[in-house]
Amino acid sequence: MFVKDHVNAVNTPTWVRLNEDAQRQHYRRQFIDEHGGKFIHQGRYVTWDDTDDISHITDRYVIKTPDNQIELTEVFSVYCKKNNLNKAAMYATLRGVRNHHKKYKLIKIPE
Repeated sequence: MFVKDHVNAVNTPTWVRLNEDAQRQHYRRQFIDEHGGKFIHQGRYVTWDDTDDISHITDRYVIKTPDNQIELTEVFSVYCKKNNLNKAAMYATLRGVRNHHKKYKLIKIPE
C-alpha cells in the first residue's frame, strides 16, 4: 500500500495519501505501525522521520533466533533494524499468523 521510499517525496501517491487525503490520520497510523518512526509537522505538511523515540517503550520481547538462541530486547524496532527483519512480519509470528520470519520467532512478555 505504501512505498517507504516515497513517503517524503512530494506528489507521489504515498505522500498524497499521508498529507492531502481525507483519511490521512488513519493512513499515518497504518504507516507507523508498519514502518515505525514518527511524523513531524513542518508547516502545512508533515515529513516522516525513521529515528524512533524509544524513551516510552517498556515492553520486553523474547526472540528465538535461527540457531535456536533466545535473545531478550526492550527496543524491538532497533533489534529488527540491526538484524534486517520486518517488524510487521515479526508481529505476525507473535499473533500466530506466521510460523517464523527469516527463521526468527517472537514472543512478547508484558511488564
